[in-house]
Amino acid sequence: VLQWMLRIFFAATIGFAIPITEFTSAAVIIRGLVYCICGIGKIVTGFFARPLNAREFFTVGFSMSAWGEFAFILATASYAEGTIDKESFSAVLLAVLLSVIYSPYALSFNISYFEKKSKQKMDDSIKEYEDKNV
Repeated sequence: VLQWMLRIFFAATIGFAIPITEFTSAAVIIRGLVYCICGIGKIVTGFFARPLNAREFFTVGFSMSAWGEFAFILATASYAEGTIDKESFSAVLLAVLLSVIYSPYALSFNISYFEKKSKQKMDDSIKEYEDKNV
């Protein structure tokens, strides 16, 4: 129960701080997209995957890029302290929201792609084996 209460409190605290009306500004959209592109750097954390191959690299990278809670907290605290203006705050939140939205889809695509690739490889191996033993 405590964990659910903390989730609700966190969602309400951050959710009410999101300036949705600011997302219609061209400057906020452009800066948010640029920040989101820079956020692709989170995918580089895939270099810590073991074994280091394309499948594990993108799985770890997309998994880590979906974590945006801390960025929400930092942006909210920075805005409250006055270290960033409202436009920057809105752009950061837009970038974090986009990252939180696209990362799970990219992770899902990555997993399904490599599963299909593995299945195809297995089917090819079975077919080759059956051809040799006929």
